[in-house]
Amino acid sequence: MMKSTLALSLSVLALAACSDPAEAPAEDAVATPVGPEATTAADTQPSEPYDGPVPMPIKVGGDEPQMDACGTNARVAGLEAGGETYLSVRDAPSDMVKERDRLEDARAVAICATDGEWSGVVYPEEGQAIGSCEVSSPIAEERNYVGPCLQGWVRSQYLEEIAG
Repeated sequence: MMKSTLALSLSVLALAACSDPAEAPAEDAVATPVGPEATTAADTQPSEPYDGPVPMPIKVGGDEPQMDACGTNARVAGLEAGGETYLSVRDAPSDMVKERDRLEDARAVAICATDGEWSGVVYPEEGQAIGSCEVSSPIAEERNYVGPCLQGWVRSQYLEEIAG
């Protein structure tokens, strides 16, 4: 009996040694709930302004040497006529992409690009002047806008040109 118990124990140990360690659960693994009580990272994080990468960045400069990097200044206008209270700033020229920000009526922007019914804009933080965006003078080589102001894509119908 002692020999069979010893043989059985050795067999179990041999099988355990041959098993794939990747299949065994980690000792410090945390179970992830599934079903109606499961939450996602988005459910548990506070709502904050989106600060991710812009999938279709705004290009500035590269025009004629005497042209401003973004040739047209505008302001948000006509929201009430469209039944809107704010203008959504998007990651790319589409309603299907993430909203980065919201602009209120009369907010100043610089139009740097167009794509169909969309305008690629650069705009200052609340309380700053559009001149602080560094797009009202020539930039020799075309490049992605990287600041110091904010950027994104808006529906052109809600922009009123004021210079350019």
